[in-house]
Amino acid sequence: MHSSPLLVNSTLLLVALLWGFGFVPQRLGLETLEPMAFNAWRFAFGALTLVPVLFFLRVKISAFFNFKTAAAGLLLGCILSFAAGLQQISLGLTKVANVAFITGFYVIFVPLIGLFFKHRYSLVTWFGGGLALVGLCLISGFDIEQILQGQWLGGDGTKGDALALLGAVFWAVHLLAITYLVARHNQYTLAFYQFLFCALISLCANWSFETQL
Repeated sequence: MHSSPLLVNSTLLLVALLWGFGFVPQRLGLETLEPMAFNAWRFAFGALTLVPVLFFLRVKISAFFNFKTAAAGLLLGCILSFAAGLQQISLGLTKVANVAFITGFYVIFVPLIGLFFKHRYSLVTWFGGGLALVGLCLISGFDIEQILQGQWLGGDGTKGDALALLGAVFWAVHLLAITYLVARHNQYTLAFYQFLFCALISLCANWSFETQL
């Protein structure tokens, strides 16, 4: 099935908008839940919301109970656990604007990491990625002057920024992995297993390192 470029790009814009709006609620969630507990609940509900979607779309039983798809979902769930976990932890250590901006570096990390897998990108892609970072910096309220003056060095803010940057690397790896796997598996089943395993991994991390769920 072929979709029009307008529909595809509009959907991507909507996804980016919803993802961007999520940073503030994520920060507010830290007032009552610890980072991995938040992610355990977040992705557990994500998996549950996909159940009626799977029924509505009449996904075949053979496609759902598929070992290879479940294994692919486990891989994606592991990567997603690191990406979302690092992001959530960083939100408790630094400004929301910093996390939003630094996470946006994944748009540069994706083609950089892709080069190791022999992916090739046009100059337009690199230019567009750089331009996107500039725009994200402006709209997020990230304070460039602090970096130029060295005021960001030291303290929890630096740790939070570093964790957000590492998280951006995992977000980039996650996107590349999805690009490869989604063409080989039912995307709805893959998303379900991804969220399910991410929730379980986050739950294990919560039990191991945090005090409450």
